[in-house]
Amino acid sequence: MNSWQFNITLMMSALLMIALIDYLFVSLRQSFPNNKRLLILRVLLTITAITLGAVGFFPNDGGDLHIIHTKAASWLVYLVIILIFSVRWLLPQVTKEFLFISYGMGGLLFICNILFANIHYLSLTAFELIAFIMAFSWILLLLQNLRKLSFQHNLTFDISLTCDMS
Repeated sequence: MNSWQFNITLMMSALLMIALIDYLFVSLRQSFPNNKRLLILRVLLTITAITLGAVGFFPNDGGDLHIIHTKAASWLVYLVIILIFSVRWLLPQVTKEFLFISYGMGGLLFICNILFANIHYLSLTAFELIAFIMAFSWILLLLQNLRKLSFQHNLTFDISLTCDMS
């Protein structure tokens, strides 16, 4: 695969992610109307998708584009870490298991970022692969939780019993 094919894949993935986020949050609005925390979560996820597109839009070809590409990749990790550590407050009905997995992945992403940006132990490619796998896995788990919330219908039925003694 050529680098331009990979970059186009990243940009198309960003567009698909934005569409999926929009779809899920329109459904969530019916169950949780005027929820400011969900609005913040939606904005953060949309910015994350835009940053993913920016990683593809600015190719890693050296010079200024390399710097912008690296900054976009770092911001992508920062945004996912922010999402991970704020999910407790932003996501209604979050489970303890999801929080445990989230904090574990957030800590590992933070360590990977330090190993890349500060210590220079990881190469850019290694950092991007590790961060992508972890961030993508966590985002899939988050989207699964959002889908469960958006299609959770609390059906209530009123039943009245009458006794006909004729």
